[in-house]
Amino acid sequence: MQKLCGAVKDVRKFPFTDARQLENWQEKAKKQLNRLLNVVRDKHLSPPVFNGREIFKEHIREHWSIETEHGICMPFYLLIPQGEGPFPPAIAVHGHGFGAKEGVAGCSENPVIAAAAAEYNAGFGLELVRRGFLTAVPDVRGFGERREKQHLGDEKVLESSCNELSLLAIGAGRMLAGMFVTDLMALADFLLVREDAAGDLSCVGLSGGGLQTLLFSALDERVKNAVVSGFFYGAKKALFEMPQCACNYAPGLWSDFEMCDIAAMIAPRRLFIETGDNDPLNGGLENALAEGRAAAEAYRIAGAEENFRQQVYGGGHRFYGIDSLSWLERAAKGNGK
Repeated sequence: MQKLCGAVKDVRKFPFTDARQLENWQEKAKKQLNRLLNVVRDKHLSPPVFNGREIFKEHIREHWSIETEHGICMPFYLLIPQGEGPFPPAIAVHGHGFGAKEGVAGCSENPVIAAAAAEYNAGFGLELVRRGFLTAVPDVRGFGERREKQHLGDEKVLESSCNELSLLAIGAGRMLAGMFVTDLMALADFLLVREDAAGDLSCVGLSGGGLQTLLFSALDERVKNAVVSGFFYGAKKALFEMPQCACNYAPGLWSDFEMCDIAAMIAPRRLFIETGDNDPLNGGLENALAEGRAAAEAYRIAGAEENFRQQVYGGGHRFYGIDSLSWLERAAKGNGK
């Protein structure tokens, strides 16, 4: 493991010193990231399927499914604010252990999911719709309705199939992280053509959802505002010295890039990082802060210092939302400061 860690990059000085060099680097870096993840964009997919609607005091919750690539369907909730639209569009992406779309959408029917979501403060999809966002909350591959058969059943509702899917993906020449991005791009296709959606697209993710938000935002410039919670740190200390779920890895990903590099691909678009000072996945607080300083430097070079923010909170691995959701509201109204 120590030998493998030696191939992983530490935070370093970027290979650009001005905005023009940054743009040239971004073009090459995004092509390389897309190649490593093997993101697929199929055409002529089946039309979206509407599966039902529930009406609540503050919002409407619709259940949809879309084909994201041929033969692959993604179920998701669409949370619609009460009142007159159109509304700013947002995607809220779950991570591990808090009930997939059910937890993020604030569904309280299953007490196991409700308790897990409360522990992680994971109901940020519900918070977004309360703040006026038209919010899509998906089950990503291997979670929720998309668990593999060995993880099905009410007693396994918090489990995921990441390890199995990662191995199967590699065998097929694919990467699970790239499949995540494929699905989110297709979800953005659905969301952005709706008549009740208007304005910049935002994406919010916690933990594994933070990974997906980071990669999706880097590769899809339609994402103008991104909030990454519980996933922004040096890969060597956080992903190699203390290995995490298989969905965090793709061959060559962390030898070619660090997280600050992926943030630099997002610049000058808005990016808010939430970091818990006692999050055990950080690999140490300084490991997360060093990435933030490097990302801030990339934004400075891009001439958009005000569009990057890393906020540290006292606590562990959870969504905070103390500043990020208000920041997102201001960004949706054209003032991201």
